[in-house]
Amino acid sequence: MTEETHSQSQEDLAIKSFFLRKKKWGGNRHGFLLDIGAGDGEYLSNTKLMLDVGWKGTLVEPVGWAFEKLLARYCEVPGVKLVQAAITTKAGEQRLAHMFERGVFSTTYDDLAAAAPGYWRHFFVPQVTPQELLGACPGPYHFINIDTEGSSVDTFEALDLHALQTEMVCVEYVYNRFQPDAQARTIAHATRFGLTETYFDNGNNLILGIK
Repeated sequence: MTEETHSQSQEDLAIKSFFLRKKKWGGNRHGFLLDIGAGDGEYLSNTKLMLDVGWKGTLVEPVGWAFEKLLARYCEVPGVKLVQAAITTKAGEQRLAHMFERGVFSTTYDDLAAAAPGYWRHFFVPQVTPQELLGACPGPYHFINIDTEGSSVDTFEALDLHALQTEMVCVEYVYNRFQPDAQARTIAHATRFGLTETYFDNGNNLILGIK
């Protein structure tokens, strides 16, 4: 029987395997997660399987229609916090470029939007820094997923994984045209905090964790 998966390339199955070994999967053995760029909570989601088995945590999504679906799924689920904002390292309100033709796909990364100007619609959304987010929604976060279409690595580098008790991360780093060092930066930051094992790397998402 094929295992249930919601991720783009079965990333959630690699995550499940890791936390089964760490005894944080199923029953009362759940952990806490942070998903920055959670989308609608189902389509291409790396965290839906985790939430389905009882994980708690914080889901962050700036796009209104996708956030409405998060509200419908999780607003009454104890222990799940929902944040409608763009998380970037710059304070204040910022333009969000959203590619409607690709569904749940949005970015605050100007170089990405400029590369295909005819596909984007631009509007403003509330923006908070990683530090502001964690001040309002503190950890621990045993798993962190970051998928913000171009700014994921910048956001990741702003996180203190020791303080958050993080055991595994999934970071999208695919935009090599604009950030050729994105993979190396992701690995370097994770390694600083003891996440030295690579559990998944398909050229788009990189999953790193403790041994």
